[in-house]
Parts: sequence; structure tokens; C-alpha cells
Amino acid sequence: MTKKREVTIPSSIASLQPIAKKHGKDVYLDNPFVESFSVEVRKKSLTVAAGLSVTDRDNNEVNVGAVATFQEVDTEEFIKIYTQNIKHIFELSGTAKKVLQPLMLEIQKTAKNVAHVYFSLSDAQKRNNELGLDAISKTTFNRGMNELIENYFIAINAKGVNWYWINPSILFNGDRIRFIKDYRIKRTGEQLKLL
Repeated sequence: MTKKREVTIPSSIASLQPIAKKHGKDVYLDNPFVESFSVEVRKKSLTVAAGLSVTDRDNNEVNVGAVATFQEVDTEEFIKIYTQNIKHIFELSGTAKKVLQPLMLEIQKTAKNVAHVYFSLSDAQKRNNELGLDAISKTTFNRGMNELIENYFIAINAKGVNWYWINPSILFNGDRIRFIKDYRIKRTGEQLKLL
């Protein structure tokens, strides 16, 4: 069993900027996900923020139709649905998904009302067992964690080894999630003349 180590850092140097690098990745003293940010995914850009506003490219309010469905599921099914949708939205690899599922369960079980989580390979193995998933190797775990860091799901926490900040706009310990897809009809030159 991995022993949890914490590092005490004076609060006087608290900052939203990275304070160090670890294996080429930024290390933060405070949670860096308190403001909106953009993530580039192939041919599109996703803006991730705590609130949702529907506007067009010129910042005009747009009236849209919405179709919503609600489904009640248990924790394990919720995590599987969540990670499957997140994997597609952020175009994550299968490796990142293999780490994301046990990470979400760890957050659900141990990170209530906090913005950080302790998560090691042994924690991932334990949560995978609970989810009925195959064990993952150390290499897969490390590659998946690096991809989640690179895609702003988590950030390395200066608190100690295996401590991570949670991006609350993507990862959370709540009991519901809403995925929204916005479909827009491509307008031809004729349609634009009529407007």
C-alpha cells in the first residue's frame, strides 16, 4: 500500500501560476482551474467554464431548441456513461479513458467537497476492481495521467506525490451530469441572401 505524503508549503507564496515542474509538467500550489479556458481538439475549440451561455460568433443571444432526456443509473454506470461521453468530447485516447474511470470513482468516494484528490496506481487498481474492469499497468497509468494533465482534467498539486488538483468544470463529485450538443445547419449562399 502506498503511503500518502504531504508537503507543507507556506501560504504566502500561493499563486495560480505554476511553482515548479515535475517530469516536464507544471506543479501548482493552488487550483489553476478557477477561470474559463479553451482546449484545442483537432478541428474545433471547446470553451470550458462553470456557467453556460448560448451566443453566436458576434456575441448575440441565440434562441435554440433543446431536447433532453433523464435517466437514473447507479454509480458505476454513471461513471461509465460519463467517461464514454467525455472521451468522445475531448477526443481522449483509450489509455486516458482507462485511467479516467477509476479516477472518477476515486473522486466520488474520497474527494467530497474538495478540489484535490490523492490518486496512485494502487488506487486505480482498487477502483478498477470495484468497476469490474481489468487491471492497468504502470505504463498505461502514467500515460493516461499525463494525457489527463495535458487536457486540463487535472493538474499536479504541490501537496505531495500522487496529489492532483481537480478541474471542477470537467471532473466533479456530484450525482448528475448534462451533456449538450449544439447542432447548426450549414448555410448556403442562397440562404444567406434571404437573411
